[in-house]
Amino acid sequence: MKYIIVLGDGMADEPLVEFGGKTPLQMADKPAIDNLAKFYLDNGNLKQSEVFFKKELKCLEETNKANGIEYAYALNFLGRIYYSLSKFLDAEPFYNGALKIFRLKIPDNPDFPAIINNLALLYTDLGRFSEAEKLFKDAIALRKKMLGENHPEFAQSINGLGILFYNMGRFNDAENYYKTALKIIREKYSEKHISYAIYTNNLALLYNDMGRFEEAEKLYKKSINIFKIMNHFYVTACS
Repeated sequence: MKYIIVLGDGMADEPLVEFGGKTPLQMADKPAIDNLAKFYLDNGNLKQSEVFFKKELKCLEETNKANGIEYAYALNFLGRIYYSLSKFLDAEPFYNGALKIFRLKIPDNPDFPAIINNLALLYTDLGRFSEAEKLFKDAIALRKKMLGENHPEFAQSINGLGILFYNMGRFNDAENYYKTALKIIREKYSEKHISYAIYTNNLALLYNDMGRFEEAEKLYKKSINIFKIMNHFYVTACS
């Protein structure tokens, strides 16, 4: 049996004195690593994305930048990767590491609420509902202050709290939050928007569990039609 061995460019380079004993690959430009990691993430190649985000973390650690914003973003992206792979316990320390840096150094950064939101969704899936509720409410308060109550990202956190209440069996509360999120998106974009389709699907799932089958069916069909119009495929699960 024959095998082809692929060796990536730079992987066989020797350490150089002028690079302080490091190889050219180890001295590679950090933004290039970051861009490649995001490229793989955007294209669904989570394993390769994980490899390059870890390279980025190592690069930042070696250059004494382990507490900066770039490090926090890389931690958050790794958290997202492990969350997408359903490796929830692996995701938690990365999300918490990113959250700590944002909270201590850049609490006014507009991405801070998104970091909080990510951890809240994780805790929802882990069944840590009280922690998730506090985080969702923190994200909602920050987005209200930073963006206002008519912004799509505010709607995202409102929808997230709806998901939490759905999982807790607090169906009436979930319904109110889902409807609020839908209203924001409808007024901002119209009903022909991916977020509107997702939130409509969430409300359909809720009505199905509440025994409101006719309303659920109508919303399922509405959600599917929006996805068809937008050329998106979506599995009917709460998102």
